[in-house]
Amino acid sequence: MTQYDKELKLSEIFSSQREFEKEVLLIKNAIQREEVLDIIAKNLVYNTLKHQLHFYYIKKIDDIVTTNIENSISQVIIEEFLFYLKEELSFSKVESSSTVAQKEVILFINALASFYYKRYHFHIFSLSADTLFEKIDSTPESNKFLKECVECDSENGGLMYSERKSRIFYSYERAYAKIHSVMLIKKTAIKKVQLKLTKVMIAQNEEASEELESSSSMLLDELNLLQDKPLDRFDNNLYKVKKAIVDAMYML
Repeated sequence: MTQYDKELKLSEIFSSQREFEKEVLLIKNAIQREEVLDIIAKNLVYNTLKHQLHFYYIKKIDDIVTTNIENSISQVIIEEFLFYLKEELSFSKVESSSTVAQKEVILFINALASFYYKRYHFHIFSLSADTLFEKIDSTPESNKFLKECVECDSENGGLMYSERKSRIFYSYERAYAKIHSVMLIKKTAIKKVQLKLTKVMIAQNEEASEELESSSSMLLDELNLLQDKPLDRFDNNLYKVKKAIVDAMYML
């Protein structure tokens, strides 16, 4: 590829968000964009920004930091762009670094990251909420920080209050009881599918058949979906709680 061809391709890529997404991020539609943002969200919560977004690591309200999210999304996009330059356009390391450092490129990527954050922040903060649910479920006796998350109102830094600025749970004990009961419902649903899968696998060992193989595959898919299914999908009230957490964290 000649230098002219490279410059022409870059011009096409940065002609629109759609072209950049299609070429660099392999996004062709809204569904694929959500899938990519889900992956980015998991990386932020469980890896890159875990000390600011994952409640296993957060010890006080002030530890929740959201100002780094857009920059972290930008970094993910830059890494994908660098990979594209190397693999698809055969750029050298020097050429790639020089291209990424251009003001127009930085502005474009930062604007895209800002768009993703504003449009898809629910994906990020809902994962954070899931880690808070898990933390509460494993902590029957409240500590000061968790009690603040549940019981304090919007004026005092709480996370679980509705759009009408009213608390959803009026005590930590009620929050624990609700989250724990829904967690048990999920675990029971998982155990039922695991039991069915075990029976099918035993039958497969005794007599192999296409029907048993198909059943095993379907049950395995169902099990994976259940394991990944967030708690708020099992209980509508927890969905309201999660939305309150998401809105509160977005406003921080």
